[in-house]
Amino acid sequence: MEYLVAKYVDPNNPIIGQQKIDKLINERYVESGAKELIKSKIKEQGEYVLLGQLQARLDASKDHYWVEVPALGDEYVRIKMAVLKEFADALLGAGAWGTMNVQYDPKYEIRHRIYPFYINEFTPFQVTRLNLDDYIEKRAQFSHDEWRDLLVQTIGFNPERFSEREKQLLLLRLVPFVEANYNMIELGPRETGKTYTYRNTSSKSFVISGGKTTPATLFYNKATRKLGILGQKEIVFFDEIASTSFSDPDATTSILKDYMQTGKFTRGRQEFSAQASIVLAGNIEVDLEKRTPSGPYEHLFAILPQELQDVAFLDRIHCFLPGWELPKITPENYATGYGFITDYLAEIFSRFRRRNYQIIVDAHVDFGRMTGRNQDALKKTTAGLLKLLFPHRTVETVTNEELEMCLELAIECRQTILDQLAIISPGEFRGVSLRKQFRIQGGLALHQELEEVEQAHRVLMFKEIEVFEREIRRFIERELRGTFSDAWLKTSVPIEIRQRWQERSEDDIKEGRQPEESLISYADFSDYEPIIIHNWKNVFAKFFKNKEKLQNYLRDLNNICRKTTMHARTVTENEIGHGKILIRWLRSRMSPLPGRE
Repeated sequence: MEYLVAKYVDPNNPIIGQQKIDKLINERYVESGAKELIKSKIKEQGEYVLLGQLQARLDASKDHYWVEVPALGDEYVRIKMAVLKEFADALLGAGAWGTMNVQYDPKYEIRHRIYPFYINEFTPFQVTRLNLDDYIEKRAQFSHDEWRDLLVQTIGFNPERFSEREKQLLLLRLVPFVEANYNMIELGPRETGKTYTYRNTSSKSFVISGGKTTPATLFYNKATRKLGILGQKEIVFFDEIASTSFSDPDATTSILKDYMQTGKFTRGRQEFSAQASIVLAGNIEVDLEKRTPSGPYEHLFAILPQELQDVAFLDRIHCFLPGWELPKITPENYATGYGFITDYLAEIFSRFRRRNYQIIVDAHVDFGRMTGRNQDALKKTTAGLLKLLFPHRTVETVTNEELEMCLELAIECRQTILDQLAIISPGEFRGVSLRKQFRIQGGLALHQELEEVEQAHRVLMFKEIEVFEREIRRFIERELRGTFSDAWLKTSVPIEIRQRWQERSEDDIKEGRQPEESLISYADFSDYEPIIIHNWKNVFAKFFKNKEKLQNYLRDLNNICRKTTMHARTVTENEIGHGKILIRWLRSRMSPLPGRE
């Protein structure tokens, strides 16, 4: 809806735009009860324009891409490959909303089953391409207060109606959106915007509103062979956790504990990895004047289902957000000014989940003998807050004030969990004080002391990677050109990568520099993996054999590459050795196959 309003509504004369939106929704949006009618119209008319959501997936067993269209109640809809390629990031990710032209072709069948619906056109109603680095660079143009208020406004709240502390807690709610495998609990009074935030900030968040939850729903459905919501979404929000029940409590809790610790879960003989963050939310009795819990609770976790009042489960929660400090939301609390388009910010948040800001914390904080779980909790919360508030900072540029602002909140929210666990299990948790167990290093001084050693390591690794990059570029171009001839760029390189290369070449020309002879010379190290995987079956499988191993090696090498070029953190001797092993393996697989030049 936000996209439609931005496109059609003139703030000075909103009526006409609103009428256009109403007409579009009335004519093209399908209610769940009208699915069969719409399918009939598509069949009788030959094609029909729908407004709705679609999500694409690769069915490896049939070597076929399918699209799920909830408006039709059909998850086996075909799609034009040009459309899929143009919007691949969105459609193969969390899906996208827009208008689609659906055609009917009863002649298309696979194994005697007809698949008549075919999408030949799609116009998205959301941002499908963006540049995270551009977003990060623009942060420097804002003061801290301006940026924080912009984020608060974007998630739907009026920053002028909230105190500094309240705005801090509103943004703490967003850490699960930017930090993968993050576990949080928020307890507080009703109507403070908990559900509103998690339902409206991103389509990659899934809200479970009480009721019974099964292992098949959460993890993996053995009957349908489909991943559950933990494998499909980035955030799973358990609303009204006190009224949530599990069909198999012991098994569900056991799997959840393993997942919250490792990011993996097992169903039968299969093991799955996922990055979904888990948020538990519940309502408790609160003294609204004093803004403190007031119910007859032995401990704050007492409202959770009995199976979740397990010490090992609770110790895996990284953050306790004190929801009782937030005010009830009234109409005056909602945003009235400008903010980021929600879909844009949701995708930015999603990209941040793949960025590692814990290296900033590691470089400046000594955790002493703190337990691994406490360290993980503080690192993840601090890193998440840095991504939200200071995304433009690096190990070298972050200030003590900025780091301490994020770390202080992380300590407070983890300490609350430990204090409640001390009531449940005093023998294990009584007297644990995080503030006594760490000290902040002397700002950038520690980093500067190691500068000469780090620089030598960076130079050594940079030379290794520089030589290898020339080799892998020649290898990729050689094999793709050999398979697709002169059309290799257009045919085999994902469009967003190709466009970025072209833009860099045009920039060279504009600035009076001689452009590179081959466009692949403009590639980033992170471009090689998607190109190779995109052409895996037809070109590169015969060289590397093991796709997962290749991806892991390229990602490890890319991490080392980023350190040498971006000065993100120390490049150790071990990493140099590991990098050389990775390069040696990749080189051994890149040699021409027998019988081929």
